[in-house]
Amino acid sequence: MLWPDVRGTDGRAGKLGVFAPRWILSRWSLIAKRLRVANALNSRLMSNIQNLLVVGDIHGRPETFVGPLGRFAHRILQLADLSGRPDLRGDELHNYLFGGDGMREAVRSLCEESRACLGIGFSAGGTALWHAAKAGLALHALICVSSTRLRFETSPINIPTFVLWGECDPNRPDDAWNDIVPTCWKTYPVKQHDFYCADILRPDTQMRKDIAAFIQRHLSL
Repeated sequence: MLWPDVRGTDGRAGKLGVFAPRWILSRWSLIAKRLRVANALNSRLMSNIQNLLVVGDIHGRPETFVGPLGRFAHRILQLADLSGRPDLRGDELHNYLFGGDGMREAVRSLCEESRACLGIGFSAGGTALWHAAKAGLALHALICVSSTRLRFETSPINIPTFVLWGECDPNRPDDAWNDIVPTCWKTYPVKQHDFYCADILRPDTQMRKDIAAFIQRHLSL
């Protein structure tokens, strides 16, 4: 933007703010205010971009992840690493998580995360994030997909939560549980337990649309 040549009575260039016309100062004040608002919004968005935490299932799925809304960078953490047993996978990891000390170790590792974030967990990964939130992990909101072990929880946690189930998953909780424990829930017709493996990767699936809507509603993005 080019400012007019503002000069004093002696012909020398004067300082803006001393010799500038009032309309120039008013316009500059408005531009400065808009820049401050834009910077504040950008800082908030950048904070959100850095803070999406994804925890996969006992098989390490999903191996890749396309973030909701296209606004989030993300980190994928694996239960095997979080539990201190990167050599385990599948049923062996499941047994260690729920029959040994694995879940306790995974929760402890998650609680070491220092930045507040949005959490998305798949199957046992969602269970780990739920327990970590109860233990002090700073989450803005939590989304759990096919985390059927949550059926043993009896009360809500103090952040917005969204649980998603495949209708054909025999271990999903009943509607009475869904109406009490999570903030929101949805069951997808004719879907199996691991429906998320395909649905999370395609941009046009109903599951991705529902996740995006939950984030917009509860995080005011």
